[in-house]
Amino acid sequence: MSVNYKGAVVFSYRNALARIDELGIDANIYAKPDIDAIARRTLQAANVNERRMITAAGIRKPKRQRTRQTTGKTRGNCPHCGAITWGFNPYENYTCAEQYSERNGLSFVVSDTCEDLKASKARRKAA
Repeated sequence: MSVNYKGAVVFSYRNALARIDELGIDANIYAKPDIDAIARRTLQAANVNERRMITAAGIRKPKRQRTRQTTGKTRGNCPHCGAITWGFNPYENYTCAEQYSERNGLSFVVSDTCEDLKASKARRKAA
């Protein structure tokens, strides 16, 4: 007797009852088709030929997603005009002027506002 499915012995119902009485054990008797229905087939990973399996069955492997490099910046909105801004501190809303200064390597002046920035950009375009 064994719990291994391959090593299990198949008896008729009467022979199984006689064998249980002979051994003096408490056992459950199950029908072979019921056991066959719930038995799982297993295989060794070393015996799997992935390429042959995929081509034979027409299975497609999921494509690996590309990882994008991040700049470390998070998106936010300018508190003055609502324009989208990007900055390194996720807990702070960058103004348009701060973002412009950071992008161009300028020193930021607290008094700079979005209107001042837009006016200076317009002057540069006109020149």
